[in-house]
Amino acid sequence: MCSLQPKSAANADIMHFSPSTWDKQYECGEFTVCRGTAEFDELENDLLRAINNAKSLKNLTRIQNVYDFGQFLMRSQIVVFTKSPLYKVRRYVAISNSQKSIALKHNLDHRRLGTSEIEYCSHLSNVNRNSLIFVVRILSHDSEERRIVPYNFTEYYIEYVAEMEYY
Repeated sequence: MCSLQPKSAANADIMHFSPSTWDKQYECGEFTVCRGTAEFDELENDLLRAINNAKSLKNLTRIQNVYDFGQFLMRSQIVVFTKSPLYKVRRYVAISNSQKSIALKHNLDHRRLGTSEIEYCSHLSNVNRNSLIFVVRILSHDSEERRIVPYNFTEYYIEYVAEMEYY
């Protein structure tokens, strides 16, 4: 994960296309999303529907990384020409709390996390209490696809990291 960085002229074009929830003053950083905001409430509702043993959303951190987001935008432009339609869907993966810094620094690169691949799912079952939920936006040709294994790390970017409370 890149450190908190103010916006530069070089990345202004990418920032123009960034999600509306991003703090446009910064290209990179981790930002706490406050309980009671529309952004927090939307994510809490999504996560409670997606995780069968979740009770509530404890903490939510928005991840802004203009470099990962820029690669995602470029990849989506390439992929849309190979097969249409192309959707940008939200999926989830549980990662051990101890691997958070590696996951953020390397955009959930499965090789850095010591796995053969990572599967991004629309629903998670029996999530370990020591896990964080990484919320990603990922490219898919099927908006209803429940499990997605991306071709490479440019086909998704991390939107949020969530800490849940469980039953």
